[in-house]
Amino acid sequence: MTINLENRKEIDFDIIVGSLKRGPKTFTQLLRTTHLPRKTLCLRLNELVDSRIIAKDGDYRLTDSPEANEFQIKHSTKKIRNLKSKVVRFIKENPDGNRDSLMIVSVFAFLIISSVLTNTLIVRANRVHNLNTDYQIADATFEVKIGISNAANLYAWQGKITYDPTILRVVNVASGDFLSSEAIVINATGQVYSPDTSCSACSLLIFATDASKFEGTLLIGGSLMGETQGSYGAGTLATVTFSVINEMEATNVNLRGGIILLKPDLSDADGILKIEL
Repeated sequence: MTINLENRKEIDFDIIVGSLKRGPKTFTQLLRTTHLPRKTLCLRLNELVDSRIIAKDGDYRLTDSPEANEFQIKHSTKKIRNLKSKVVRFIKENPDGNRDSLMIVSVFAFLIISSVLTNTLIVRANRVHNLNTDYQIADATFEVKIGISNAANLYAWQGKITYDPTILRVVNVASGDFLSSEAIVINATGQVYSPDTSCSACSLLIFATDASKFEGTLLIGGSLMGETQGSYGAGTLATVTFSVINEMEATNVNLRGGIILLKPDLSDADGILKIEL
């Protein structure tokens, strides 16, 4: 994106509003959280006050005016469209690229765009939850659920599931009900689509498959959208539908994987993962 004066203003507005979503702040606090120059911050605050998006009554705070609601809807729509464009461009430029890199770029690009972390993103080593399960398969098509229990403040998750590509093929991936059943779904294997193009969706699910090697790989990740606390409790993160392509060898199927769980600040979230039929 080419940065011009109008784009720069919109970026400044996003930074300020994102900071105020976490609560009212003084001018000095906004200087510290937005890192904008003093003169620029003063100018942008005056513009936002004149537009009734924020108010100043001692501290600066967001209003609940129609103008403020319209501003947030408009900018949420733009962020979603920008994310889709970034993923599409990445796929076109890297048609045979490393799928692990694609998954990381896609998920963390979304986190950068949608979360309140508008400045530096610190990527840390996260705890990996290992999965290793054997199944007796009876049907030609079957569903596998990635379930979670005892989750605490879960905002995002991502990981890898491996399978035998001579026996199984991934035919569908659907969002579970734990983060949101109305997720924007991005198939990063070769196309991008959304079952719900409106901005009523409040979570994202990205996946990519690679069955060109001896070991089939499903890379998958999900995230809530915007500034919100994570989810608590139990439910399903995603449902993967497999088809059996070699019934003679499909009496026993092994699925292995590793998944990380993240809080809104990208630190480790608690939870117990289980792959279940």
